[in-house]
This record gives sequence, structure tokens and C-alpha cells, in this order.
Amino acid sequence: MNSPKRPNQDALYQALNIYRDAMRSFILKNLKAAQDLAPKDRFENEADIDIGNFPYLFREYWHGVFKHCFDPYRDIRSAVGIITEARNQVSHPGTEDIDSNYALSRLHDIADMLGQINAPEQKREVETIRDKLLTSITPTTDKELSFHHVVGPAIDIQTERKTEGEESEFWAPIRRGEFGELFAGKPVGDKGWISKRIRGRDVEIILSFRKDHSYVSFSCRGENRIERRDEIIALFPKAHYCYKYHESPQRAMVRFPVINKGKNDRDDWDEIREKLVAMGTDIYNKINESDL
Repeated sequence: MNSPKRPNQDALYQALNIYRDAMRSFILKNLKAAQDLAPKDRFENEADIDIGNFPYLFREYWHGVFKHCFDPYRDIRSAVGIITEARNQVSHPGTEDIDSNYALSRLHDIADMLGQINAPEQKREVETIRDKLLTSITPTTDKELSFHHVVGPAIDIQTERKTEGEESEFWAPIRRGEFGELFAGKPVGDKGWISKRIRGRDVEIILSFRKDHSYVSFSCRGENRIERRDEIIALFPKAHYCYKYHESPQRAMVRFPVINKGKNDRDDWDEIREKLVAMGTDIYNKINESDL
């Protein structure tokens, strides 16, 4: 599948092959040790497990089979779904190469997942692919450069105009825990965002849902909010994350674009929910696990 015109797609394809084989072995081993499997899920060979099966198997047998294998603060099920979606993009390419920021983010996700399933050699292979791709990328347009470090207009999440109508319907499955437990909670009204505060710290993770785009932010309050924000953003290297700075008199924020889809894209709401929760969980975990 190597193509000099599509280095991002090729890198992701190589990494996904490594991920697929390692995950097949991990899944088969754990399923064989489990009880009460559906007949169709009693696989005998690794080759019988397709990467497209991974999200279903993790959802169906999470509590009985896989949950004990992972860090309880990591939303593994959402990460598996995000990586599977990357496989779908690689398998059904458009007319141009995959976006480099997207490819680097997914390579980071794949390497992290391989570490989670205790496949260190495969993790290093993917990290090598990622690092090689990174060294070959030089931003050439203002748009590419702006994704890495942009100071945006002042906003306050509390005063930003709320969209009307269907936001509560959008958030309901997330609040019920269908996309992971971190952002589950009481139902919310018609507002374009929900948030999760990190216990013991003046930091908040915000999932935002707009008409035609969706994003995740972290927000710092207090007199030293600018210094806190700058310390925290160091946890998110530009090689792996796209972000923009936003500030207001009350908050210092960093916004991470997630997907150029939103309220107007009703058929894609599940995809938006999954990606928002996955990104929000990743950001929450990195900050929560740090000493900052």
C-alpha cells in the first residue's frame, strides 16, 4: 500500500497492521479464559477476529473479560472505537492523503493502546513509525501552522451564546454512560457543552458541541491561571495534539479541535459523541495523572 503521495495514510496503515495482530492475540487469550460467551464469539484462531470486531467485543465483554486488564481511569472502549474508525478511513481513502495531524494523533493512540495491552515491542515499532512521519512533516500553510499554536479571541464558556433546541438530546447518551463513565451524570438541558472538574485542582475539562464543529477544552481559573495553563499544555506535545489558546478575564483555556461536525450533522451524532468523549478522557487522564 506504499505510496509516495500518501505518507500519512501509509504510516497509519503500517501501524494499524501491527495493532491488529497484537490485539488479536490479546483478545483471543482473554476470551478463551472467559465464561458465558455467545457462540459466535467463541473464536478458535486469531485470524478469525477482524479489527472491525474489536469495538463490539470490548463493549459486549468489558465487565466480564477486559475491564480488569486496564487502568480504571482510561476509557479504553472509546479509544478502541477511535482506532477502528481510523482503519475505516485508511481502507476507504479519499482523493487526497489523510491529514497529518489526524494521522499523528491516531499513531499516538495506537502506541498507547499497545502499551496498555503489554505489547512493548509493537509499541516501539509504532512509535518509530510515528517519529519517522513527524520528521518528514513541515507545515507549509498558515492553516497547518495555526493548528499548533494560535491565540484566539477572548471567550467565556459561561457567556458564550447557547444554541437552541436539541443539545439535551445529544448529551443524553453520554450522560447515561453509553460512551464511557467519565462524563456520565445527571441529564443536562439545552446547552452546547458539558464539563468535568478534576478533583482537587482548579481545572475543568469541557466538551463542546456547536452547529458545525465540536471540540474539547481544558480551563484554568484563579490568579495564576495563565501559569497553570502553560504548565499543563506541556503535557500535550504539538507533535501529537492540535490546539488553540483562548482567554477571558475569568479563565485561561486551551481548545482541542475534535471534528468538523456538530448539531447540523444528526446522522453523525454517535461519531461526534464517541470522539468528544475519547478526546476529553485522554486530556482528563493526562492532567489527572500528572503532578501539576
